[in-house]
Amino acid sequence: MAIRRRRPRSRFASEEKVLDVKPSEVPVHAGFEPRLRLWLLRMLCDLGVAWSEDFNRRRFVDDTRSLLPVPDELVDDQPGLVRYYREVLESHRGSEPEVDGVLASNLSILGNGLRMGRTERDVLAFLLIYDALPYFEHVVDIALARTDAARATWQLSAILGVSNRDMEQAFSHSSVLLAAGLVQINEGMNNMPLSMVMEANRRVTRLLTHVSFEVNDLLHYAARAGRRSSLVLEDFEHMTSQRDLVANYLAAVQRDRVRPASLLFDGPPGVGKTELARLLAAQLGFNAWEINELDSDGAAARPDERIQFLRICQRLVERSDNPLIIFDEADAVIGGSLDHSSRAMGNSKAAMIHHLENLKVPVIWITNYAELIDPAIQRRFDLHVRFRQLPEAARKRMLDKAFQGVEGKPEWLTALGREKRITPARIAQADRVARLIAGDDASNHDRLLRQVLHENLDLGQVRPSREKDSGLELPYRLDTVNADEDLPELVAALKRSPRARLCLYGPPGTGKTRFVRYLADTCRLKLHEYRASDLLDKYLGESEQNIRRMFEACDKPGRLLFLDEADSLVGDRSGAHQRWEVSQVNELLKGLEGFDGLFVASTNLMGRLDPAVMRRLDFKIHFGWLQPDQRWRLFLDLARQGNVSVRGLVARRLRQRLDGMRCLTPGDFALLARRVAIRPVADAHALADLLEQETRHKPEIRAESGIGFTARLDRKVAHK
Repeated sequence: MAIRRRRPRSRFASEEKVLDVKPSEVPVHAGFEPRLRLWLLRMLCDLGVAWSEDFNRRRFVDDTRSLLPVPDELVDDQPGLVRYYREVLESHRGSEPEVDGVLASNLSILGNGLRMGRTERDVLAFLLIYDALPYFEHVVDIALARTDAARATWQLSAILGVSNRDMEQAFSHSSVLLAAGLVQINEGMNNMPLSMVMEANRRVTRLLTHVSFEVNDLLHYAARAGRRSSLVLEDFEHMTSQRDLVANYLAAVQRDRVRPASLLFDGPPGVGKTELARLLAAQLGFNAWEINELDSDGAAARPDERIQFLRICQRLVERSDNPLIIFDEADAVIGGSLDHSSRAMGNSKAAMIHHLENLKVPVIWITNYAELIDPAIQRRFDLHVRFRQLPEAARKRMLDKAFQGVEGKPEWLTALGREKRITPARIAQADRVARLIAGDDASNHDRLLRQVLHENLDLGQVRPSREKDSGLELPYRLDTVNADEDLPELVAALKRSPRARLCLYGPPGTGKTRFVRYLADTCRLKLHEYRASDLLDKYLGESEQNIRRMFEACDKPGRLLFLDEADSLVGDRSGAHQRWEVSQVNELLKGLEGFDGLFVASTNLMGRLDPAVMRRLDFKIHFGWLQPDQRWRLFLDLARQGNVSVRGLVARRLRQRLDGMRCLTPGDFALLARRVAIRPVADAHALADLLEQETRHKPEIRAESGIGFTARLDRKVAHK
């Protein structure tokens, strides 16, 4: 009977599904037996495993007969077995046997690509075999049963036959193992098994067992080849001086091989930051690589994972011709709060500065909120390029170029030029779709281009007023909604299968209605929006009929039924005073039972809903007051829309001021966006003043500050 595995759940458990590469059909340790045998003997003899009461001697001997053959008479003779193992070990003293096979070959390929030493390669092999062979795991778990990060270092040096100094270097902050995320160490674990203290990255170790492994497999795990830009240099004529400055700097970096070299492209989404980076890389002949935003399972990579991707990519491409790295969506990595808790993550402020000062390849970092980056980190960028919203003249110039078949200046084209959401990327995207649909019929291109732009930006011919008001709206992003559910994950799930019943609750203005509209747009569902007041009728039985008609109107695929102010319609029946209050709830319950689409109810008063209705709702999602980071992002959006500068010391003081404001909602910022569009403010402090004024009118704030007669009475009592 083979030794059974009992391992704690891996921190890399979600990484079991990896790149689609053909695995080897031979055992993982094939060809590695000489070194594996020596490691086992050192643990059995030098670390005392053979004398341990936990050592399952008979099972171990059975499982290792081909690797460590033992005379039958010694199986039940523990002293004799130990002497035999020690004699075999002594015969190997002073030598480290050579190995071959798939694992050895792949470790050599990886070591050459990442410039890893023998010790680092052996550590990876040790952890990989530890994860693959039950009898090896059994011995390791006894030898290193109660260990920690420091103790494991000298224990592994004894097992692998290397000096303590070499092993300490292999686990240092700057080592390839940790910096590139090949091994993760949990320094908070003390007196724990090795599997709780350190483990190898499952994605990487699985790659090492594949017969067709190439170093490019690891490179593509971390980055993808730079994509071709859909734009041309002329599309950035509105920022000619900045464009040319970046081009000249990159050309000088390329000519003089300047290291390190970091550029920061910052600005609102969609203004062409990534496209300009790709365009200049191609124009200047760089071999560009873009750091992956997703892991190999398609999930969003964590900030520390993306730093690991960067280190891997640097190591693998720095010796190629004219390498350049583009690090898009870098806000979470170099902005906001940096984690100081883990040496393996390397995502602290000091570690980030170290990364920037020791880059081996030029990097263009792309962010949306450079204001959130610590000043000490900002100073490490050689060039900081700020992208603004396109001026109207630039939009009109790009649209004139795109609509080459349109004669004159029709009103609809002029109106498109005023639309702030028109960006170079949006035009290029719509042009590509229009050309694909038109095929050989070029005469249809302009009509299709206009239609695609209207659909993608929700401009809509039936609501022309949206064009005039578009500048009054802040961009909508799920990361500025404070919900107790993972909204991006929920939206993705509902997009795949739009069948669920949701209840959104929380204070007014927290984004419930706006989220429902976003959900309908994202899932491509037709939104049917009802308020309770639309359904309630003064005549007996009419309210129930209206509820029935509501469900019948949505009884088709591709519909989202949204019931706002739900508490007014389906209140708790236990407090009902009239029969019709009960029958309304019964009718809605009946409709819900037969409804097969996506139903969303929203309320500001969750406690008033009938319990039977609550039981039929799959998700109850609370929308709360904005968190500090969310308030700040919306404030920056508001400042940008109002052409108000927020930088340096002003930004830090304003951030502190906003951190002291409570009960703010996305609705407060939306209201101010409309107000500022009508009556602009002088500076960012005036904008913050308006926010404070809004909060003073809220019942929650008024109740705390005691506005009115009670406040005056309290002050009189206090005075006496």
